[in-house]
Amino acid sequence: MNKAIKRADKIDKMMKESVKLSEKLSKAEQELPSMEEIANSNRWFKSATPKQTLDWYVKWVASSMLLIGMSMRGIEGLQLYDLTISIGGVILWLWVSILWKDRALIVVNSVGLLLLTRNLITMLNGL
Repeated sequence: MNKAIKRADKIDKMMKESVKLSEKLSKAEQELPSMEEIANSNRWFKSATPKQTLDWYVKWVASSMLLIGMSMRGIEGLQLYDLTISIGGVILWLWVSILWKDRALIVVNSVGLLLLTRNLITMLNGL
């Protein structure tokens, strides 16, 4: 009989906790702004670039390639892979920057391409 009372008390406690959590969740949902408020607000960050277009996919592939190349940087024996993958990423970003007609990105990626290509040529001449 004592075990049954303890179990009933435990179940009762759990039920009360779940009611409290449910009330907190309802309150939190009411405090969230609606999608319309977010769309018309100047306080919420919205991406300036369109999504799911060709340039959107290319910029994410290029960014991934650059991050993969950077993760290999400095690891003995992976310099060729680092430079090759990084050059591919910079070429793709250069293409995106030309599509966007963004001069700052064009300059950064053009110079980056020249520097990475020079490093690749230097490395290949040393082999």
